[in-house]
Amino acid sequence: MKKLSLFVLVLGAVALLSSCTHSDSLQADQTVYIVSTNDVHANVLPRADGIDLSLVAALKQRYDALLLDAGDALQGAPLAIFSDGADVISLMNCASYDAMVPGNHEFDYGQDQLLTHAAAANFPLLSSNVKKEGKPLFSGLAVPHDGRFAILENKGYRLGIFALTTRQTEQSADYRLLTGLEFEDEVQSAKKMLDLLRPYQLDAIIALAHLGNDDAPCTSRAVAQALDGAYQNELSLIIDGHSHQEYVQQVNGVTLCQSGSMLNEVGLSALSFEAGQERVQVQSSLLDYQDLQELGLEPDVATLNLERKLQAKLDHSLSAAVIDLPFTLFGGELYGINLSRVTETAAGDLAADSIRYDLLGKLPRKFAHLPVVAVQNGGNIRVNLGPGTVSHADLLYFEPFLNPLISKLVSPQLLYEVFEHSYRNLNNLSAAGVLQNVKDSGGFLQVSGIKVVLQPNAQRKIKALYLEGETEPLSRQDTSRQIILAGNDFILAGADGYTMLRDIPVLSEFGGEQEALISYLSHLEATAGLGQYAAAQGRLCYEELTDQVTVQVRISTAGKDADGFKQGKALHCSLNGGDYFPCTPGTDGLLQLRLSPGAYSLKVAEGGQEIYLTNAA
Repeated sequence: MKKLSLFVLVLGAVALLSSCTHSDSLQADQTVYIVSTNDVHANVLPRADGIDLSLVAALKQRYDALLLDAGDALQGAPLAIFSDGADVISLMNCASYDAMVPGNHEFDYGQDQLLTHAAAANFPLLSSNVKKEGKPLFSGLAVPHDGRFAILENKGYRLGIFALTTRQTEQSADYRLLTGLEFEDEVQSAKKMLDLLRPYQLDAIIALAHLGNDDAPCTSRAVAQALDGAYQNELSLIIDGHSHQEYVQQVNGVTLCQSGSMLNEVGLSALSFEAGQERVQVQSSLLDYQDLQELGLEPDVATLNLERKLQAKLDHSLSAAVIDLPFTLFGGELYGINLSRVTETAAGDLAADSIRYDLLGKLPRKFAHLPVVAVQNGGNIRVNLGPGTVSHADLLYFEPFLNPLISKLVSPQLLYEVFEHSYRNLNNLSAAGVLQNVKDSGGFLQVSGIKVVLQPNAQRKIKALYLEGETEPLSRQDTSRQIILAGNDFILAGADGYTMLRDIPVLSEFGGEQEALISYLSHLEATAGLGQYAAAQGRLCYEELTDQVTVQVRISTAGKDADGFKQGKALHCSLNGGDYFPCTPGTDGLLQLRLSPGAYSLKVAEGGQEIYLTNAA
């Protein structure tokens, strides 16, 4: 495959040189390899046609490589949830990681647990720009260089590694868990580290950067671009994370490598130290599961055995079925978009409804007359669910954070402020109802008990708010009416930029996200109410949309009937779980539908596959 061509050639060269003279053999060792992971979110166990840590360990061994992680490894899947990340550390130890930077989610368990992880790791957790009460974050662990940087050796070469965690952590993590911490400017910290590392006369310097290239206050591109003057050509490689993107880029002479998320791909970088070069040459590539199979990798036995042991520990409690879904509950990642972070989704509707349902069953009588609005942030919704049996494990992948649920009393004026912040990144709504240039935001709110009328092309994004059952919009100036706002204690405590909620007293603590979700799903099954979530319900509305748009879907199939659909074969389609109706693609294979702008689940009876149609995708 094209992605593998560099490394196949290099391996071939090593094999040929093995029978040459001693000096030629030394030349084969002039390349240091780096295997890199980022935003794994504890998705490290074996899965069908997917990468797990035993394969990552095997890749490290194949290339005698250094193995580095760019953060957000210890939280996000059942394995981590039930051990506060400790089981992931044990697997990373087994796979022989060499260094890691804490991502924003490494702080989710609190500072004490993060320090416990750092002490338990057989590799350094590094932090170059986070200080605790004026001292380097890991200085209390008596680690080399106060945990600000590490010097690693491979094949006789000395590599300096430093690590940057995004300042966005101060918004995206629960601020109550960050007491005493200071996240310093990333560019200034990078320059400070390069100054500190310069006397060590290293062969190369690598940055582990949980920064990304999206909406963080300082991106990895910005860091690379800023390293001019005395810092030009000192940094060779940035192993990046945080934005869940897949890229290899060259910026100002620095190679940037980020391998997506959840171990869908891993990075492999080759640092060449050939004589006569002015500086180290870096070539990076992203490898998926098929690439690793084509390399003929066999899983590392020790890591695989530990994975199986940990999996068995989970299976008993997690395998029990919760509900059977007759359709896909869309809301996770699809088409490269985290749907619930940019638009209303059916999964978001259900998640918010579960919170509202749970609170309504527990409201004290004196508050029972007040309207209740519930919210769930899109960053809490990680995957699509169904179709078929949904287990406890599936629900933990769906909503992995186990946040407590709380409620607060708010005014209409404050609700407008909350939703203006939530949807601030929406812009450039086309006449056809397609959202363009939408920024992914973990704080994008899915709602229950309220309808939000949006005007994305205006400076003020909220045109009107309507409480459920009311025909008059809430007044933006009303500071006296009381409304109960329910949600997780991450958002309602003021994290992710919702500072307007921070100092409002808690009205009640009434449960947890998983408990509310399971209870509501049981209620829906008992009342045959699941069908309403076959598609999003129109709680986020857009003004001035065209009545209908033309949607084109390319229909194709493999096998002996591959040309059948292109010749105008009659099909039967269903939208949002409704009755099937005749539908026929044109001779070009395009099925055309006239639909109102919105979200739809489309199913073709002859194929059985569901696809999701939405303004944002």
